[in-house]
Amino acid sequence: MLRGVRRSITLVGASTLGVVLVGCGGVAPEPPHTSSTSAAAVSTPSTPAPTTAERGTIRSRTAFEAAPDTQLSRHRVTRIVYRSTIGYVDRGADVSGIVAVPDGDPPTGGWPIVALGHGTTGTDRSCGPSDSPDLLGQSGEVEALLRAGFVVAATDYQGLGHESRLPHPYLEPASAAYNMIDAVRAARLVVPDTSTRWVALGASQGGQAAWAAAEFAPSYGQGLDLRGAVALAPAADLSPITDGRAQPDYTYVQRALVPDVVAGLRVLQPDLPVSQYMRGALATGAPVLTSCTPAARAEKFSALSAVQPTDSEVPDPAARLELTRLLSRVALPQRAARSPILVVNGSDDLVVRAPWTDRAVARARALGETIEHRVIPGRGHTNLGATDDAIRWLTDRVG
Repeated sequence: MLRGVRRSITLVGASTLGVVLVGCGGVAPEPPHTSSTSAAAVSTPSTPAPTTAERGTIRSRTAFEAAPDTQLSRHRVTRIVYRSTIGYVDRGADVSGIVAVPDGDPPTGGWPIVALGHGTTGTDRSCGPSDSPDLLGQSGEVEALLRAGFVVAATDYQGLGHESRLPHPYLEPASAAYNMIDAVRAARLVVPDTSTRWVALGASQGGQAAWAAAEFAPSYGQGLDLRGAVALAPAADLSPITDGRAQPDYTYVQRALVPDVVAGLRVLQPDLPVSQYMRGALATGAPVLTSCTPAARAEKFSALSAVQPTDSEVPDPAARLELTRLLSRVALPQRAARSPILVVNGSDDLVVRAPWTDRAVARARALGETIEHRVIPGRGHTNLGATDDAIRWLTDRVG
C-alpha cells in the first residue's frame, strides 16, 4: 500500500505561466546557447533508433545535488542520461532527467514508478529541470510523489538539458511519450527494487506528455504495466487558436508562448517562416522567452513587457491555415489508450481554453479511451489545486 499525501501542492506551478512571468530558477551558468528558433537548431542528427532492448538504457548517471532548502535534498536522487526515440523521424536520442527514490524499504513486489512530465519551461537546451538544483521549481511535486511511495522518473524531454545536441520538439506527442516511457525503463535500471507497474502524471506540456504516454504505451511500452495517467491542464490541442479565417486571438500568456510553439513546429517543418507568426519585440525577445539561463531569467519580464498584440498577428490566411494544420498534427488524441486517464482542467484557463480540452476529450472517447474528465469552476491554468486528488487517483491504480 502506498503512503498518504500530507500536503497540497500545485503541479502546474513551475510550468507555463510561472516560468514565462518570473523565469526559470536555479540554473547553473552555462556556455551561450543557440536559440531553438534559429535555423541551426532545427536540424536533427541521423542516429539509429534504439532497439526495444536498448530503450531506456543508461548513458550516464551522477548524483543529483538538490538545493539545500528543499526537502528533496534528503532523498536519493540520481541525474541520468538515457536512450530514447525521436518520434517524428524514428531515430535515437539521448535524454536527461532524474530518478528519485522514497525513504524506507520497498513494498512487496517493488516500488511502483511514476513518470513525471514537467510543464513548459522553454525550448532552449538550458531549460532541462535536471540541470537545476530545484528542478526549475518541480522539486515539491517530486517530494509529494516520494511521500506517496512512488519512485519518480522525471524526464527533461528531448532537447532540454545541457548535454543535448538535439532540438526540443515542443508538444510533439510521440517524442514526449517515448521520453516518458523510457524514463520508466531507466528508473528500473537505476533502482532494482522497482515494479513493472507505473503511472504517468504531468501538467500543461507535461499533461499532454502524460496523456500521450498512455496512448503510445500499448505499442512502445513492452514489458511495462501502465495502470493509468493523469493530465492536469493538458496542452492537448491548441489548433482552435485559429481556423485560417480569423486572426489568432491570443491572451497575454498565450502570446508569450508563441516563440516556444514556433520553435517546436519548426522542428517538424524547418522551412516554416518565423516572420509569418511573430515579429517586432516578440521576435527579438524570443531567445530570452525560450531560454532558462540566469541572464534570460533576469530579462524575461522586460522582454515580455515590450511585446505588442500586433507582434503575434498572422496576416496571411495561408499561414493561418498552416498553423492550424501543424497544431492539429501534434494534437491529442493520436491513437486509443488502453489504460484509464484522468483529465483535469479549469473553466477559466487562459492558456489552454476549456472548450479546447472538451473537444480533445470528446475525440478521445470516440476512439474508445476511458477518460474521467473534471472541470474545476473558476480555476485557471496554474491554480487547479488538484494535485493531491491526482496522486490519490494514481495510488488507487497501483495499490
